[in-house]
Amino acid sequence: MKVIVTDTFERQALCVIRSLGRNGVYVTGVIEEDALMKYGSGGGRSKYCKNLIVLPSIHKNPEQFLSQLLDLSKDYDVLLPISTPTVEFISKHLNLFNPYIKVPIPDYKSIYRVRNKELLLKFAMKNNIPVPKTYFVKSISEVKQVAKEIEYPTVIKARDEKGLIGVRYTIVNSEKELNSEYLQMHKIQDFPLIQEYIKGPGVGFFALFNKNSEPRAIFCHRRIRELPITGGQSSFCVSIRDEKIIKYGLKLLKAFNWYGVAMVEFKIDKRDNEPKLMEVNPRFWGSLPLAVASGVDFFMVINQDSR
Repeated sequence: MKVIVTDTFERQALCVIRSLGRNGVYVTGVIEEDALMKYGSGGGRSKYCKNLIVLPSIHKNPEQFLSQLLDLSKDYDVLLPISTPTVEFISKHLNLFNPYIKVPIPDYKSIYRVRNKELLLKFAMKNNIPVPKTYFVKSISEVKQVAKEIEYPTVIKARDEKGLIGVRYTIVNSEKELNSEYLQMHKIQDFPLIQEYIKGPGVGFFALFNKNSEPRAIFCHRRIRELPITGGQSSFCVSIRDEKIIKYGLKLLKAFNWYGVAMVEFKIDKRDNEPKLMEVNPRFWGSLPLAVASGVDFFMVINQDSR
């Protein structure tokens, strides 16, 4: 089998390349020219990466990126996009890739529905997935009313993080602070969400689904440390098996008719010990090496069954 792995500057890509290469898969890495200049290519330097192909920027020259990646794909069996921008870009052009190569990702509509937190949370609520109490305000007068009612600390969170530079969320501790900070975030993106702050550890559910939306591999972890400590990517985590988050993670992704990999992030609410949905990432995740080290090798499942 011959596989293309994109975004070889990402640490997830290095993990993918190593896992596939150790199991005899022929791997070619792909990186955009601007990413190569800025970050280098850790995955491309692996002994398991047989070739490293530099493509035009997906942001500056999307048509050239698409054309060259499509030509390359005609000689391979599977294409594994790694970063969120690449996953989203390829998902919009699946009809061009599907005749030549298997791409285990869902269509763009599904990806947008999980990326947009307002759509995700409303969908989860309809499917009885626990979520933090969230206010979907549509006027500044509503914000002022919520600020009088809600408990503190609370969180102001962007509905859609795509294209945002800097602040994606902020934690506030008073009515005055909420009103002030909300106006600042509202200038960046219309009507961000207001959400109760969940105190408790972060946990993740990770899964790979086939085209029939059947789970082929699952994994869970609990975060010990995050960066930043108020909530962010894990810097230290441990593998766990938590039946509740497995239940809710599977239920949510199956309701989306998911295909490929996804990370479903929860926080365990200290008040009732229930997992509350935070977000879904439609790509490989940063703590991926933990899953492989724990014996859950998602890539070999893709190798054996990329249907």
